[in-house]
Amino acid sequence: MIVAVVDDDEGMRRSICAILEIAGFPTRSYGSAEAFLADGDVGGHVCALIVDQNLGRTTGLDLIRVVAARAEYPAILLISAELTPQLARAALTAGATEAKHKPVSPSEVINFCTKAKQRSNAVR
Repeated sequence: MIVAVVDDDEGMRRSICAILEIAGFPTRSYGSAEAFLADGDVGGHVCALIVDQNLGRTTGLDLIRVVAARAEYPAILLISAELTPQLARAALTAGATEAKHKPVSPSEVINFCTKAKQRSNAVR
């Protein structure tokens, strides 16, 4: 099961992916919501989606709404340097599992993905 990381900041994507890969989670990274959605290869293989709010043309919240509209969707963590209580509520209402202030700590990322993997395994 793959963890998809969507962030327009290449350094942040690389950091999150490195942390997860060291912890044993295979990852795929995307620089935009559009790139993630265009990757038809991912499909049901994603157990967790980590998405930044500020992606450019399409926001993280927009991506959450699209992904959550599917019958089955992965656990979703919205991250944002500008996370407000209103944005966190909107993300959770849209289908996110959690919302965290960016930068997130390695332990927060690993714990989120561990729970997502357990949730994914329970559904299978």
